[in-house]
Parts: sequence; structure tokens; C-alpha cells
Amino acid sequence: RAAREQIYVAREAAGIPRCTCILFRVPPTVLGRRNIVQHIGYMHILEHFHIGRILTGDEHCVVFGKALKTIGVSAFEGCEALASLPVINPLESIASLAFKGCVSLRTAEIGPEVSKIGFCAFGGCAALEKISVSEKNESFSSFNGCLYTKDRTKLLLCPQGFKGKLKTDENISVIGDYAAAGCTSVRGAELGENTLEIGRAAFLGCTDVTALSVPEKVEKIGSAALGMYLFGGKMKKVDYLKIYGGAGSAAESYCSQREMTFIPYSSTLYVSSERVVLEEKKSFNLTCGFSSGKKGKITWESSDESVVTVKDGKLHAVSQGNAEV
Repeated sequence: RAAREQIYVAREAAGIPRCTCILFRVPPTVLGRRNIVQHIGYMHILEHFHIGRILTGDEHCVVFGKALKTIGVSAFEGCEALASLPVINPLESIASLAFKGCVSLRTAEIGPEVSKIGFCAFGGCAALEKISVSEKNESFSSFNGCLYTKDRTKLLLCPQGFKGKLKTDENISVIGDYAAAGCTSVRGAELGENTLEIGRAAFLGCTDVTALSVPEKVEKIGSAALGMYLFGGKMKKVDYLKIYGGAGSAAESYCSQREMTFIPYSSTLYVSSERVVLEEKKSFNLTCGFSSGKKGKITWESSDESVVTVKDGKLHAVSQGNAEV
């Protein structure tokens, strides 16, 4: 009751009609420490907020009104029940930290009018698997579930719930700052051969990446961009990461400064692991690619399919024994 009264007072003070209420069907505490009750009093945070609703049950979502144009700083930070962000057609701006820590958020749809997405707007959204952008949007686009600039020359965000191998658009030239930071389920990355820059902390915390080929055209690699993670507030090095690149390249310089494993291109192909031990019925994903500048098709074979099978780099242990892939 106290929460509802606060909302009504703030809403009426802002001149919003009484019918445009916020319905809580779960306790207000589910909205997190920076909750909507606190922010409604500041209309620059949620401008023209029309209708919001937190639903209980198997599906939790927020239903926005037709007048919403801005989602402000930390507006939904820590809203653990929020599971989806639908298209909001008049929405123009999503501010920094707007959905930070929304750990149940799985999908986000960016409407045609959105022209600004602030820093770390979706930070800490560990379940976010896919970001979709309207084809009519003139500022942003999406490819393989990731957020890009409209021309797809810059990767802005790989959602933290993304699983598998991250393959960037072939037109990409820049991996943005923090673009894939915290993506612990990314198992590999295939960067476009025209990539020129890898931003600061671009792959920070991607601890499942065991091998990475850095295109020779890359001229700049930001601090903590590759092979680093945070532990206890301190920056740590991923000891098992192998970084492939050209001799004398930015990748070699980056590895040399941090005493990381660098392997210069000496053959046509590179592979992420030279030896794998698996239990029966278990699987493992290998990453294999071409040295920079090389093109072609990769074919996978097993010397004994009664022991292990392989398809597109995925090994599956059939029975006890040894085999070469």
C-alpha cells in the first residue's frame, strides 16, 4: 500500500492521469534496490511512462505504454523477475545501466525509433541470449543475436547468455569496448578478416575461449581485451588461452606484454586443442580455422568412429579407445 501511495503521489505531481497506474502483482522488492517506486518521482528517468506491469507465474515481463520514449539510468536495475523486453515503437533511448542485473531477461527487441543505447545498458544480464533489432531502425542492426551498428562494421554487444561460437559479420572492422565481456558461454570466436581494432575489455571474462585467431589487419588491441578475467576484484590471466596471429602483429605485441601464449601462423590451419580426453557419451567442441588471409572449407574426419565421432568440430565419445581427428 505504501508503495502504491508513493507512485500515485509522484504520478499526480507530474500531471499524469490517474488511470495510467503501475500494477504490482509481486512485492515491490522484486524490482531491486533501485526500484521504479524511487524513480517515478523523477520523470527524466522514465519519461511519459504510461503503463508498467510485473506479472507473476512462469512468465515475467513488463508491459509498457504507447507514450514511453526514454528508459532512464538504472530504471530497471536489479529487476530479477523481468524476462523479456518487447518492442516499444515510440522508444528512442535506453540509458546506461537501464537493465543491469536483470538476470532473468532472455530476449530484448530494439524498436525502429531507438537511436541511443547507453553504456552497460544490459550488463549482468546473464540469461540474455538474443538481441533483435527492427529492420527499420536507422542506428542499429542485429546479426546472429548480437547488436551492431547499422552498417555492421562495429560489434557493440554480444549478449551475456550467448552460447557457442561467436562469428562476427564479414563487414566488421571494430569490436567495441566490452562488446563480449562476461560472455562465459562463448566457446570460440571467428573474427572477420577486415577487423582493425579490438576494444578495451572486449572479451573480458570469456573463460571458455581456449584459442583465438587474431586477423593480421588488427592494428589496435585494448587493455584486458583478450585472455583476462576478474577474480576478487583483481585482473587475472587465462593461462590456457592460445592466441594465433602474424609475426610482428598487434596480437604478438599484446601477448608479449602480458606473457601470454602466442603462436605465429606457420601452417594453413590451427586447432584449439591438440589432445582431448573424454568420458563415454560426453562431447567437446574443437575450434579450427585458417591462418589469416587463407580461405577454404574445413572437413572433419575421425580415424575410428567406433571410438569418437566428429561433426563441425563437435567431438562425441562413443566407446573406450583412442582415435585421431
